[in-house]
Amino acid sequence: MKSSISLKSMIKNVCGLLTFSLILFILSSCTLPPSYSPENIDNILKKICKEEFNLDVGVWKKGETIWIYTPFKNLIDKEGDWDKNVAEDIRKISQALTRVLLNMDSPPRFYSFVISDIEASGLDIYRIGFIPDKIKFEMGLISYKEMLERELYIPVSNPNALGDTEGNHIQKYDIPIEEFIAVLVRQRMESYFKSSDEISNNYLINSFYSDYSSGILYVTFDIALKKDKKNVISILEEIEKIVKELITTYSSFQDINKVLIKDIFNEKSQEIVFNAYKDKSNLTKYSEDKINNNINKKYTSDYHISIGNQHFKVKNYQEAILSYKKGIEINSFNSKGYLGLGNCFYLLNKPDEALINFKKCLEITPDNYEANFRIGYIYLSLEKYNDALRVFNIASKLNPVSFEVYQNKASIYFKLGEYEKSIEHYKKSIDVNPNLPDTYYNLGIIYYDLKNYEESNVNYKKAIDLNPNYFEAYYNLGINYIFHEDYENALKVYLKALDIKPDSIITLEKLGWIYWTLNQYEDVINYFKKILDIESDNSRAFINLGLAYSKLNNIDKARENLLKAKEIFINRNMTDEIKKLDEYLIQLH
Repeated sequence: MKSSISLKSMIKNVCGLLTFSLILFILSSCTLPPSYSPENIDNILKKICKEEFNLDVGVWKKGETIWIYTPFKNLIDKEGDWDKNVAEDIRKISQALTRVLLNMDSPPRFYSFVISDIEASGLDIYRIGFIPDKIKFEMGLISYKEMLERELYIPVSNPNALGDTEGNHIQKYDIPIEEFIAVLVRQRMESYFKSSDEISNNYLINSFYSDYSSGILYVTFDIALKKDKKNVISILEEIEKIVKELITTYSSFQDINKVLIKDIFNEKSQEIVFNAYKDKSNLTKYSEDKINNNINKKYTSDYHISIGNQHFKVKNYQEAILSYKKGIEINSFNSKGYLGLGNCFYLLNKPDEALINFKKCLEITPDNYEANFRIGYIYLSLEKYNDALRVFNIASKLNPVSFEVYQNKASIYFKLGEYEKSIEHYKKSIDVNPNLPDTYYNLGIIYYDLKNYEESNVNYKKAIDLNPNYFEAYYNLGINYIFHEDYENALKVYLKALDIKPDSIITLEKLGWIYWTLNQYEDVINYFKKILDIESDNSRAFINLGLAYSKLNNIDKARENLLKAKEIFINRNMTDEIKKLDEYLIQLH
């Protein structure tokens, strides 16, 4: 029989916070006026996830709490990192949730996003947040760091999750804010004890418990000092500070009027009494009015940003810049405006101004993948390879399924001569997108430089399989065949390359050279004549024709073509080449 788990029981079962951030993405397009009804939020969210992302999610509205359930076969890959496909699906669901919340007249109070591993481990990960906090973050009223500190991240090992595609093992209920605060106290303290090695190494947490009942928040802990030190921290005072901050933060919404803190190890207690908020309706109204004012500002700002996007699409960058700047003047927290300015200045070949605006974008939304990627690309173009790698590393964490990041990192490592790392990242790009011929072509070049001709050939052939008209891949593959004196296959690939680019002089030269090696001088003459049809003053073509005719004992034709080459050298004042030709002409009979 499947059991349920509540937030209170999670307090006891949580086994350490997982390093996992699922910040909701800010929408990249202009936000529409509120259009969703809270009563239909479950059906709305399901529909968006299914129609736009082909994802099946469970959604339930319980009072003022919206529950989202997403089952996965395996959350973690073999290397212990988040599975790339899982991370991308979670990002899409978070994006849909953001859209719904920002376009709703009266959104619920809480969301509880439950991610479950239903095949490998039976792990549930609860991500629980207070929706007014989320809206404040989107409006620029609180920082990214504050938003992280106000969300609960709770991993729970639950065998009942195994095989549960419907979310039946999850207890869905209306989360009281007092219960949320109680768990948040626990999370803040866990974070505090991990904030430095000095603290984590000097204290032993035997137990820590927090709960709410009838207007009172109870905090009980047993924390021992491992060794005597001067200036030891007062755990009781630290908890008191955290509790006061949280109760003040949520004063408009909660009913906690007393906190009882008990230090079991030191046999101490502390009672904190808070003044009752008699008229909470006014406080709530003030908070909501402030949010609404900022929402109106956001709509006006986003309107100008959307106009900028339209100008940007048709490459009218100067007009786009004016619109982006108007959007920022109205709402200086609109990161999309800085992102748009960065893109404009980059395409106008003003990398310094582009960097300034991309960095401003990241000051507001540090998890913006595009801004991080663009900064990395600018550093790459400026040959600041170490800076580029640092930023691309951030971008790859934000979007593990971006093949572009892996390709750029691979390119940097190639330029630095770190071929093995370059190969590693090109292969990561292939894991994300195996259908890009350029990736295999670049691998072919690296393996050639490493003298691993077999792997070089394999990758050139894969590039050709994906793009049968990939001229460069045919050309380089032909070089490998020539190196191993496989002239039959070399001829095949160069003839194909010539079909793709009939006017390619370098291909005609290679074909002429192969036929020379095979002593087929009539064919040599044929291909060098084709070069002259394309480039009538090609001195190399006349010289090779002269040499081929001499091999066929056609001395007149040999002398005729060599003299034409000499004439070109005379016109170009190439003295050394003239002397060499004169010496050869004397030898002709």
